[in-house]
Amino acid sequence: VASVMPPKQAQTACQNADTAPPHPMDVSCSTASFHDLPLQEALACAADCGFEQVDLVAQEGGHVAPVSVRDDYETQHLLIGFGCAQARLQLASLFVSLPDQSDEEELQLLRSSCALAHALGLSALTVRPCRDASLALLPHWVALAVEREMALRVFTRCRGSRAEALVGACAESQVTLSVDLHDLSAAGSATVEGLMQRVSEVSVDPLCSPKERQNGECGADDLSLLVELTSQLPTLRVVTSCPPTGDRKTRLADLSALRAALAELLVG
Repeated sequence: VASVMPPKQAQTACQNADTAPPHPMDVSCSTASFHDLPLQEALACAADCGFEQVDLVAQEGGHVAPVSVRDDYETQHLLIGFGCAQARLQLASLFVSLPDQSDEEELQLLRSSCALAHALGLSALTVRPCRDASLALLPHWVALAVEREMALRVFTRCRGSRAEALVGACAESQVTLSVDLHDLSAAGSATVEGLMQRVSEVSVDPLCSPKERQNGECGADDLSLLVELTSQLPTLRVVTSCPPTGDRKTRLADLSALRAALAELLVG
């Protein structure tokens, strides 16, 4: 039911909207940054960095193993839901890094991953293939996602034959791409233009923060590209992560600084 606002009140509302300060885009923290920690600790670390949203990563050697999703997604649903509630975080997305496995095992993992994402109230799932042969299964992936009314994203490097094949395959389906910002920036303008219409998610690491940029470790082109992407793709998801190699204190500081920098940089 539509409500009609009096003309004078409507004019005031429009003026307030025009003068209101822009709101920062929602930025999510990937649990890949803390994949060496138990799930509850990883989620607590994301919250300690000031994030309100988290992307949960299922990968071998991490707090959620792909095989556990494949064989018993119901238990993972309970553990993940409880963990996010305890950390007071909103689960924004599920990222599944596929291990090297048979076609049958891979399809079962995709089926369970879609079921898990659906049970967690998510509308999209990101998948990272580990072998070129997986691309032949893409139509089956799409069918499994459609069964659960799930949008499908596929993570890819921005150069090489796999990226080219994936872009071509995605053009014939509703699949979108997840990419790394630095990798995309280094790939060149022609590649960026080719991927632009298919990218729906981009990951950013602390090397793109102003501090590291001043040290020359990451060019300003990365952040300029991010601003361009978010202006042209208003529904683009931005996810932060860092290699889980340093001590916890360093990672917390790096991600906190990156979150603050992105909050200033990205406004919508």
